[in-house]
Amino acid sequence: MNSDYITPDEILKSASVPARASVRRKEIFYDAENHEYSVEFMLSGDFIAFNSHAEPEMCHQYEPFSDDDFTEYDSRLPYLMLAGEEDCILEIPEEAKIPVHIGKAVYQAKIAYYDEQIMTFYAFEENTVISQIGLAGMAMVYNKDTENTPLETKLLSALEEAVRTYKEIKLD
Repeated sequence: MNSDYITPDEILKSASVPARASVRRKEIFYDAENHEYSVEFMLSGDFIAFNSHAEPEMCHQYEPFSDDDFTEYDSRLPYLMLAGEEDCILEIPEEAKIPVHIGKAVYQAKIAYYDEQIMTFYAFEENTVISQIGLAGMAMVYNKDTENTPLETKLLSALEEAVRTYKEIKLD
């Protein structure tokens, strides 16, 4: 396994530490007609915004022991993102899609992501603001060594909260 994708022991062990209080995350997006929307959701304070270099995606990395407001990407750490169609939809086989009714989500899937990671993805309804700009839903990405551990359970709980509380508010 590539050492760039091995989750640090202290991160794996953080599953036993209670999650920090959830924080409202929000960012401004524009629909196809240039209307302004605030896209918002609640996410554990264990996650920190980072620059994915894939804007306009909102990305938050799991760093439960940090007090920073912003961080740099670290391939060893899990992260939550608004996921693009090219990242998810095109890669998910039909048989992997599990129908759900959580917020704007219509199905969930868990797939291999690149070579060393796992992605659990919730696809949103097609009429969302983010779908108009090529985003398809919300995902948690984590290294394969996290699969079937208490940390995976903790991460997926945070993802489900974000999906459940996701909303788009028209500002103009």
